[in-house]
Amino acid sequence: MISKTIPQQLIFIAKGNLKGKPLIVTHGWATDSSFTLPIVDLFSTRKVMLLDLPGYGINSHFANINPYSEEFLAKLHDSLPPHCDILSWSLSSLLAIALCAYDKRQKIDKLITICGTPRFPADPNWPGFPGHFVLQTKKLFTKERFQKMLRLFYALQCKSAFNSPENNAFIKDAAKKMIVPNFEVLDRGLKSMSDIDLRVCLKNLPQPCFHLFGEHDNLVPAKQAEYLKRFKHQSFVFKNSGHMPFLTEKELFKQIVLRFLNEEK
Repeated sequence: MISKTIPQQLIFIAKGNLKGKPLIVTHGWATDSSFTLPIVDLFSTRKVMLLDLPGYGINSHFANINPYSEEFLAKLHDSLPPHCDILSWSLSSLLAIALCAYDKRQKIDKLITICGTPRFPADPNWPGFPGHFVLQTKKLFTKERFQKMLRLFYALQCKSAFNSPENNAFIKDAAKKMIVPNFEVLDRGLKSMSDIDLRVCLKNLPQPCFHLFGEHDNLVPAKQAEYLKRFKHQSFVFKNSGHMPFLTEKELFKQIVLRFLNEEK
């Protein structure tokens, strides 16, 4: 059952230059802030605030909260520092888009999505992953076998030809350190991935937006970069990356993000 009350404060993990402008970083499905730690080193002038999503890591006490409810968005918005930027990876792009819409540019200056999307499944007017993929995943992802599927999920992240041995070691170590969220939290994420459509919401955001894609990403097609030009948003495709360009093309990732944030040296 989803709770309608949120009695506790969200916790951020602050890294980097604690006097710098805040950069809020959010993680993807079945990962936590330990997977986004490499981003801290790329933006040493910023106060990087890693956020564990509801039910994950240090915010596991929010496991029964619907992260897309107005109550949760209000709580998260209250927790944000003024004049911050948001950098969201993968599934958390949905939450970041909803939060930016709620914010109306009161606190959030700019939004950057990494292999994220306002709509994951494909339709005749949108490049996403096939509908049968959603049905198959829902069928296989059960309470009895979800931990086995997670091990397979992490192993697949290490299969990319663009990952170095160092990157693979990092992914394996992050997966080992992570406290596995409960089945309900992960299942809720899959349902969000299959059901939520924020294309209109994203198009109407007041914040400047920059969308980053991996040419070889099997989850979020890089073709979306062309579609998002219709929204008059900026986008960039990493030619030698899959779903984690902040690992596979670190220097280029840093360069283009800083350029968008108007902080390049």
